Amino acid sequence: MTTLAYVGGYTTKDRNGRGEGINVYSIDGATGAWRHRQLLRDQANPSWLLLDRPGRVLYAAHGEGTEASAYAIDPASGELRGFGRQPTGGTNGVRLGIDASGRFLVCANYNTGTVATLPIEGDGSLGALRDLVALEGTPGPHRTQQTSAHPHDVAFDPRGHFFLVPDKGLDAVFAFRVDPASGKLIPGAPPSVWTRRGAGPRHAAFHPTGPHAYVLNELDSTLTTYRFDAAAGGLGSPRCRSSPRCRPLSPGTTPRRRSRSRRRAASSTRRTAATTAS
Repeated sequence: MTTLAYVGGYTTKDRNGRGEGINVYSIDGATGAWRHRQLLRDQANPSWLLLDRPGRVLYAAHGEGTEASAYAIDPASGELRGFGRQPTGGTNGVRLGIDASGRFLVCANYNTGTVATLPIEGDGSLGALRDLVALEGTPGPHRTQQTSAHPHDVAFDPRGHFFLVPDKGLDAVFAFRVDPASGKLIPGAPPSVWTRRGAGPRHAAFHPTGPHAYVLNELDSTLTTYRFDAAAGGLGSPRCRSSPRCRPLSPGTTPRRRSRSRRRAASSTRRTAATTAS
């Protein structure tokens, strides 16, 4: 079996980038040998890549940028062709996710503290911004890493219905679902939970079968386990490694909506996307 690998990274001097764009490789399943197929140049900081479920389109968030891009995948060769881009309503998109319906792309804008949705058209291209929600709360105590909201992940539950957004700047984890008809973001219940002050939550993952979610905290190097309510989409009952004071968000504090808008492959081939850390 041959695997296709799509590799992005930083390209600009302000991010100490050494990349030149998006590289496409084939990996021989028998020998493990990598063969370079394509370099798609002139792609600024394609630092997070995501394949759609059929494997026909690759999406990219661009570090320090303001857009998300789509690339059509040639079903025979796996090579990429630019397929348009759309503004995400913020700066420094660091994570992307696709809802269960396959109709909406979700983007976490790290620098501007917002979460955006963009429609995925029938051909896989991206439509104009559908929703944008600002994450609100009290910044953590770190003087340089927690000056404002900094969402850093878009982690969907195993059913693809709800997703978590760890916010490194606010020491909070937010929960949402995407309305499949409108593309609007709907908070979970509760809409968020706090972590320990100064924890800096960065990444989230769900247990594949059990009612649990795991959040990795960057700044204090801890891991928090939460009980996940799959019906309401909320987190509760945290078990914090070295973080005994996780607590629910204060009553009445909710995310604020900022603005409105305006593997299809041969059976012997599978695909994966690889990116740098943001």
